[in-house]
Amino acid sequence: MHLTEKIKSLLLEDHQETVFISQNISDWKGEYALPCEISNYYEVVGPKWLHIDLGFIAFDFPPLAELWSQQGGYYWDTRNNIRINNWNTRWLILADSDGDPLIYEIDTGHILFDRHGRETWNPVKLFDNLECMLTCLCILASFIKDAGDEIAENDFIIPTKYVEKMRHYLIEMFGETASDCIISTFEITSE
Repeated sequence: MHLTEKIKSLLLEDHQETVFISQNISDWKGEYALPCEISNYYEVVGPKWLHIDLGFIAFDFPPLAELWSQQGGYYWDTRNNIRINNWNTRWLILADSDGDPLIYEIDTGHILFDRHGRETWNPVKLFDNLECMLTCLCILASFIKDAGDEIAENDFIIPTKYVEKMRHYLIEMFGETASDCIISTFEITSE
């Protein structure tokens, strides 16, 4: 099975409400060529407004036709329609959580993350590629879904047993150093 087909299969398990439809490269409205990995993702997986809720942070992934407008406020100033100087032109926002972007680094394919509201951007590398990111986010979201009412009953604090399951999974998938980075960056904490 091709990587993007694996991603789609994983997404379909927990995102039945999301519409998945092949999106053509002609939907891309950007100033530069769309990277092949991203183009393949939209063509094969094709989610329309994918929402991945991790309980402590939630990401919204736009359809391809909206991906370029997703760059507004990062790549260019939406009020004056001018490029923002402190934004690396080799970064592409894939999704955000209340303005905190998941960034595709065009030259490497790495997925970066940063918090908004600072004078400069200094994102950290979280994942080696798109597949690793989506796999991780889907698995973490499934832990939150499994926790269900336990989170609501506990003032929306993730019970320790679920944080430990997440940490164990992350170490298994990415190793201790990378998992510590993901846990720290996403602020995965418990009671």
